Amino acid sequence: MTLLDGFDFPALRELLGKLGADGWLLYDFHGINPAATRVLGIKGMGTRRFFVLLPREGTPVAIAHRIELASFDGFPGEVRAYAAWRELHDQLRALVAGKTVAMEISPADAVPYLDRVPHGVVELIEGFGANVVSSGTLITRFAARWSASELEGHRRAAEAIAEIALTTLRWAGSELGRGACCCSISGPASRWAVCLPIKPGWGSLDGSRVMTCVVRGASCVMPGMQRWLCFGNVGRRKKQ
Repeated sequence: MTLLDGFDFPALRELLGKLGADGWLLYDFHGINPAATRVLGIKGMGTRRFFVLLPREGTPVAIAHRIELASFDGFPGEVRAYAAWRELHDQLRALVAGKTVAMEISPADAVPYLDRVPHGVVELIEGFGANVVSSGTLITRFAARWSASELEGHRRAAEAIAEIALTTLRWAGSELGRGACCCSISGPASRWAVCLPIKPGWGSLDGSRVMTCVVRGASCVMPGMQRWLCFGNVGRRKKQ
């Protein structure tokens, strides 16, 4: 898959116009900005800084280190290489001077998940004569949405979990009908738990893993519970 494959550039131009921005400046270093790699479609984690400008008008421009140009194979625009930091600064200055660019910042860190670009990088960009605004609306549109395959995977997982839950509850009901022991639970929860024998194979491939049951932060302390499943919060513990 090529970088920015299927990216909706017309929608980007429309949103940049509403922001009053000239482009979206994506930045990453050691994976600190997952939105950048998600939007671009870059796999893996680089060890050098990169900047990518997705402009409102014109073609995209990437600034990447010479040793990591392979990550930008198939990039639908111009790739400008740098090695020394002075080259990086010269390239950036020429790219952003006089422009308003959107980046992953959140004023007063109001949205920590959005606030990905270090303050020093923002200072650097602004020092080159650019104005930096938040890319929050762009993240919502282009990075926070599931793709079609991600939505399908979520639906499959939801269906599987629902089936597992129903199957487990039906089995638990049948076991309760046959009789099940109760064990005390230690800790502030102070509850009873209904404990049922675990089916062979549960907990590990060979069924031998020790199971620890937790009920609202309290661990089951009944000896020999390795082969039991506990359903907590069945009733208040009676005072002795």
